[in-house]
Order: sequence, then structure tokens, then C-alpha cells
Amino acid sequence: MSSMPRRSCTGFHVHLALLVAGLAGLPAAAAPTTHADPAGICAGASPCFTTLQQAVDNAGPAPATIRVFPGIYPESVDLTTMGSAIGQTLGDLTIQGVDTGGAPTMGQARIDPGAPGGPGSGRALGAFDLMVGEVDMNLTLRGLEATSPDSDGFLALVSGNIVASDLLATGCGGSGMTLAAAGNLTARNLTAVLNTDFGLNLGSETGVLDVADLVAEHNDGGMVLFGLSSLLAANLRATANGGGIGTVTCNGGELDGLVALSNTGPGMELQQAPSDMPPCGSSLGSLVSRDGFLQDPLSRNRRLTLPERLAAWQQGRHSGPPETGEAELGAPAPLHLTNSQALNNGEVGIGVFFNGSVVFSNLTSRGNGDLGMVLLATAADVSGSVFEQNGGGALIGAESLTLDASRATDNLGGGGGGLPGDGYGFLVGAGSAVLTNVEGSRNLEAGLAVGFLLTGPSSFFVDGGTFEDNRAGIETVAAAPEGPSVVLRQVTTRNNVEAGVLLPGVERASLIESQVEANGVGLRASPKESLRVTLSTFTGNQVGAGVDFQPGATGSIHCSNFTANASGVGLELLSDSPLDATTNFWGSPLGPTHPANPGGAGEMVLDSADGAFGTVAFEPFLEAPATAADCPVEAVDVVEVPMSPPALALLALLLAAVAMGRLRTRSRV
Repeated sequence: MSSMPRRSCTGFHVHLALLVAGLAGLPAAAAPTTHADPAGICAGASPCFTTLQQAVDNAGPAPATIRVFPGIYPESVDLTTMGSAIGQTLGDLTIQGVDTGGAPTMGQARIDPGAPGGPGSGRALGAFDLMVGEVDMNLTLRGLEATSPDSDGFLALVSGNIVASDLLATGCGGSGMTLAAAGNLTARNLTAVLNTDFGLNLGSETGVLDVADLVAEHNDGGMVLFGLSSLLAANLRATANGGGIGTVTCNGGELDGLVALSNTGPGMELQQAPSDMPPCGSSLGSLVSRDGFLQDPLSRNRRLTLPERLAAWQQGRHSGPPETGEAELGAPAPLHLTNSQALNNGEVGIGVFFNGSVVFSNLTSRGNGDLGMVLLATAADVSGSVFEQNGGGALIGAESLTLDASRATDNLGGGGGGLPGDGYGFLVGAGSAVLTNVEGSRNLEAGLAVGFLLTGPSSFFVDGGTFEDNRAGIETVAAAPEGPSVVLRQVTTRNNVEAGVLLPGVERASLIESQVEANGVGLRASPKESLRVTLSTFTGNQVGAGVDFQPGATGSIHCSNFTANASGVGLELLSDSPLDATTNFWGSPLGPTHPANPGGAGEMVLDSADGAFGTVAFEPFLEAPATAADCPVEAVDVVEVPMSPPALALLALLLAAVAMGRLRTRSRV
């Protein structure tokens, strides 16, 4: 990854004068537990030092503990000098905030190099070696507060594990907290508020990143989590930052209870890269480089735009096998995101770029300036989720997709990202997709559009759903020469301005047991191979159905009802092809109005006999509305379109490259 210059407030220099002054007259005895108290009391415990730096310099042998009593500590504390005053070396260290009686507490000990008597600048507390990067220790920080006029609150990069709890970083001229461990990092109850750079940057290289109850508010950036090997996160909240919550993982993760609220940039960005690409194939330096930068997935600089991501995804689906010598890409563990919200963010609510499978449930993305969700993955399972009042609802690209019990409503366009999907409810591209009980209503464009950006075969099975008050209820967006194949069963499309079901360029289409009413045109289809309609009702539309077969295509409409369409046209054939429309009810027991049926009083059937094209066979017709007994429903076949292993590997590589594009800029630490 490339880097960008550090900001001037990085503050990596060590305040040697302060440290030297602090060494004068210190005891020489080893002290596994030291104490710091500006009042010099320490509840009677010893050794007792009036500065935290003195307590650090006298801590040892490891494992050592420092108990920090209430007060303001006007200093810039360097943990790499641990034990230096007593001839000890670096090792495991615990720093615990305590109350005046010495009991563990939080919020009473504050480190501030800008406070009266302090150096006036620098990091509040750091464990960072400018020459080698990581510090050889395990580190525990509890119950402390930190600020800095020009630099970071907490910075630690260690070779072992980190445990951090009950920490507050506020008003820092740099980032609030940057904590990275080669091993495990466990964090609980961390808060970062009003910091000039990022609020929270937390990372684990080979261990588990396990975080819960984190808050980032009013920072330039919210929080970034790097769980390269394993990521567990619960109850995270990012409010009114530049960007909300960003995660990077090489092996899936479990995310629950994330809230991104009123951030000016994206609400959430969840990214993954394959094991042979940075940062997954690199050392801990891929998290924090030697010059002190942390990779930043929320940076707005030098990242791929979302249209560029989509173009790369489209190109990667059918580009052929990888070149000789390229590494095999193993599939990561799934990424789970549950019970999470992205509300009123300035850009995309939830952005997901994952080379593997994702399982999402109970998500709400509302009021975001751009799309509610952009999801690019190899496989996706989304259920029980809501995308409403955004620039667009949800754009999903996956080789295989399951979308269940979800809705996209009141997405009225106006997103500034230049994305396809602006104003749509659901815009879906997939090799194979099953959508059940989906709602797409009151959107500027289509409630559901399928087939976008696809360059190869695809199939979509929509089983149950409601699509009302859009430009179009359901439509195909065909890019591939063969077009998508679509099965619609038990769907309702109502009050859509242009069409209830709009299927241009579809390969094969079936409409079964569906209600199509009060639309501009109930059904408009241009099948390349076949069309089948059965047990469906077309009522109150301007025109019931219009069919335009491509050369060689065939079709049938059976056991369906055409009633009360405003123009009086039940069915119009727009191509020189035969259409089998027998056993339908046309709104009258006397059959349709057509030159071949002189006594007909029902809906008009238009073909070449009365000014349209082709030939519609409508006899025998039904004298009453159709029932299942008149025409049993045929079996529905959902065509699966598997991808070859080379194509899947190529998709994995492209998605990873897309995700990494936004990681190229790095925030200072």
C-alpha cells in the first residue's frame, strides 16, 4: 500500500528533557507494582511517584503493574522506558486507574501534556518504537483518560496482546486511540470524542480482535477495526464523524449491534482481502508502518469510487482463468452482520466489499445521502432488513444471493455518488438469486431491478413480494447478450407509473399466481426464448399486457384474468409470432373483443387482425374468473448458474483489489 505524508501534529519525538529530569533521585529497588499520584499520597502505598513517567521507569520486573491515582498528569508518557531506572527490561505491563482509596475505577486519572506544567505538546501515552515499530510486551490499560493539544491520546503497537477497557480520549490534536497487537486485542468500553483525526483505530494481526461497547463521536473519522485473523465486534456506535465504522478482515467475522449515525461520509465500510494480498499477507507493519501510519478504509483520498468498484466487479465475473503462477485464493470464513443500523449518513449507509460469503440480518439503513447499502460479495444471504428514505435502497452483486423478508421503500434519488441504483429499491446482479417476501415500494425508479452489470447467464426467482408506487414494479436490466431468466410467483405490483412488470431483454420469464393492477402497463415483456404466464390477474391497468417476442421465442398465457383495464386492452401482441392465450377470462362470459370473436364483449385482444402483430390464439376462453381447478400451476424450475472455480477465483481477486483501493491512504498514528 502507498502512503501519504504525516500531518505535522504526529508528535513522534520523545521529550528527552522531561524524561531526564524525571529520572533524578529515583529509588533503585525493583518494584513489580508502582503507584502514581500528583499529590504524592498514593493511599499510603509505595513506591509512590508524582508522575506517571516515573512510575513507568521504575516498574519491574515484569509482569508489572502501575496504579494511577486521581488527578491531572501533565506529561507525555513513553512506555518503552519501562524499568529503565532500576535496570529492568521491557515486559508485560498493566496500567490501572484507581480511586483515592486505591480501588480500580475509571474517569479520575487524566494524562494531558498540554496541562500546566507539562511539555505543551506530544502524545499523551505511547508504546511505539520508531525504529522497529512494535514494542516487545503485553499491555493492559484500564480506567484512564487522555488528551493532547497536537497529537494522539493513546498509541500502542506491541508484539504480544493488548487488553484495553474503560478508556476515554477526547480533544486530541491527532487520533484518540490507536492500539495494535500482533496477538489478541480485547477492548471494552472505549470512547473517543472530538479528536482531530480518527477516534479509534484498533487492530490484531494473528490473534482475535474482540471489541465491544465502543463509541466514537465528533471525530474527523470514527473507528477502524483490523481483525486480520479473527474479528468479533458488538455494540459499536459512531456518531457525527467524518466516516463512521470501518472494518478490514482477512477471514470473516461476527459483527452485531453496530450503529453509524449522522456521519458526513459513509456510515459503515466492511472490507476483506484474500490471504496473499496486503494487509493479509504482511506483518504487523501492514497495520501500522514504521513511519507511524495506520491503514484507513474510510479515507476519502486516492480510493476507488463506488462506480469504479462496480466496474471492476463486472469485469471480474467472466474474465477467464487467472494467469499462470497466480496464487490459489482460499475462501475466508463468512462475515456476519446483525442487528445494525446506518442512519442519516452523508454517503452510503452500509458498504460491503467481501471476497467470500456474507450473512446479514436485521439491518436498517435509513436517510442516507447515497445508497442505503452497496454489497459486493461472492455469496450473500440478507434477511429481515430495511432500506428506506435513502438516495437508493440496496445495490447487491453476488454470484449467489438469498434475499428474504426485506424491504426497500421511499428511496427517491439524489445520491451524489454517481451510482447505478440511485432511486431504485433493490438493484440486484447475481449468477443465481432467490428473493422471498420482498417489498419495493414508493421508489423513484423500480422497486426491484435484476440483471444489472452482468456479462453472463443469470437466474432470478422472486417468490412473494409487493411492489407499489414506483416507476416500475419489477424490471430487468439486461447487460448480458443472453439476458437474465426470471421466475415471479405470488407477487403483487400495483400503481406503478410505467409498468407493473417490465422485462426487456429477458431470456426466459414466468409469471405465476400474481396480481398486476393499476399500473401503466401490467406486463411488458420482450423474451428471447420463452414467456409463461399462469393464474395471474391483470386488472385496472392502462393496458393489461404487451408481449414483443424476439425471433424464435415462444410463449403462453393461461388461466389468467384480464379485467377493467382502462384502455379496454387486455393483451397486445407486438411481434410477428404466435401467442397461446387460451383458457383465460377476459372480463365477460362472451370472451374477448376481437374480429375473430364477433360476440365478444370483454377486454380487447390486439394482434394482426386488429392493427397489431402476429396471431393470438384465445379460444377456448373462460366464462368466469380463472381458478386453480381450471389450470393447475405447473412446477417452477429455478435455473442455477454455477461459476467455474477459475472464474470464482478471478472474482475473489477483483473484489479484493477493489476493496484495497480505498485502503491506500493511511491515517496518522
